[in-house]
Amino acid sequence: MKEISITEFARGLSEFINRVTYRGETFAIVRGGKAVAQLTPAPTGARVKDLAAIFDSLPPLEGDDVNAFEKEIREARAALNEPVRDRWGS
Repeated sequence: MKEISITEFARGLSEFINRVTYRGETFAIVRGGKAVAQLTPAPTGARVKDLAAIFDSLPPLEGDDVNAFEKEIREARAALNEPVRDRWGS
């Protein structure tokens, strides 16, 4: 984590926000030699590259759960093939 002074942060606000947003950098904002705040990327959810680890962390499916999960997958796939309907009727 990089340390920046409050003055640096104030003068380069847009630059630091961009670095956090697009590069995933994290900054400790320092005043008088002490960290007073932290600028970090907002949580965005899971990334595709983390999917295997997420599945590994889940308990195994057993018995009826396997059948229910298979049914949900089939229903979801079928729903993807349905034509898009105009909900506003225009």
